[in-house]
Amino acid sequence: MILLFWEALEFLLLFQSFEVESICFTKTVGAYQTVKSPIWCSQNPYRSFERSKFSGVNDTAIEKWYFEAVSEAGDAFIVSLGRDPSYKPFGFGVIPFEMMFVFANGTRHAMSDFASESRIRDCCGEVDLKVQGSRLKFAGTGGHFHDFAAFDWFTLLDSWRNMRAIIGPYAFSLCIPVSRIAGRIVYPSGVLYKDGKPMLEVYGLDNDTLLASNRLLIHPHFDGTFTGGLGDTSSSWIVEFAEPASSRRWRFTSKHQALVHELGLGSGSGLSVFTDLIEGGELNSWQHSGYGISEQITAPKSIGPSVAWELFKTHRNNTGSTTWQAVWNMFCAACRDGALTVSWIMFRNGWTVEFNKVS
Repeated sequence: MILLFWEALEFLLLFQSFEVESICFTKTVGAYQTVKSPIWCSQNPYRSFERSKFSGVNDTAIEKWYFEAVSEAGDAFIVSLGRDPSYKPFGFGVIPFEMMFVFANGTRHAMSDFASESRIRDCCGEVDLKVQGSRLKFAGTGGHFHDFAAFDWFTLLDSWRNMRAIIGPYAFSLCIPVSRIAGRIVYPSGVLYKDGKPMLEVYGLDNDTLLASNRLLIHPHFDGTFTGGLGDTSSSWIVEFAEPASSRRWRFTSKHQALVHELGLGSGSGLSVFTDLIEGGELNSWQHSGYGISEQITAPKSIGPSVAWELFKTHRNNTGSTTWQAVWNMFCAACRDGALTVSWIMFRNGWTVEFNKVS
């Protein structure tokens, strides 16, 4: 296994001057450095959005940084760096490094590896990502987001849709999750930009019965020619932003161009990521053409044997392991985790073990 080291992730947050801190902050976590107890989570809205939100890694909380880019021709990549305990049963620790690439001709490649150590360094300076000393560069448009949650996505969400796109002078970024723990309530959020400046923001519960707040809606449609292989057979999306205060509306129609990544989780559920061709703009005004990257997922109701098998196969293939190597790593992970659990229980309860020499 190639050991990847995150040399540095230096992020810049310039939204407010009081967010810049004069002292650098570094948080280092080892591949098997987990705790069997609750951890602290920052809920301070003025804390840098890029900074790690957790004091450590336990068995439930997840945290990931995503970077993606797409070209007008349809080439794309997604890189994710994480501190994710859901990977622990596979035997490589909790610091996954994942890359997915797609070329305009439809050729795809995915790779997963695991770092021996991760270090996030925040000095309020440039973005710089290195893999074994080489910088990753890509010509096109891209974005970045930071996810963190107290539990895994299967526990929290029924489904979600993400999209990032640039269409002439417009650009937008959106995320529409559907809560599993709050009775399928929709929490749309998105920002519409023009000429690089935000012009309309949408966030919060989708429960405005008077339709007085800014609106963000997504409608799947089937007019395109390319679909994924899962239960959602839509070939494209219609994305609408609305500002009731000014009676202005913007509509963008996408068509899936190529499949970046797909993971089936049984009964039609799973994850699909596409590159898209997009047209649109403000209604009754000039329309533009562009491109973007979209993600849609329907989470399974539970993680049964079929879902576990699909996850196992994907992990095995992306790490380049044989089936027996993957099984052995999982066995070693179970033994390692069992030993850590026993140690934690002993120290938590103040147990001591004495060894006496027998003469």
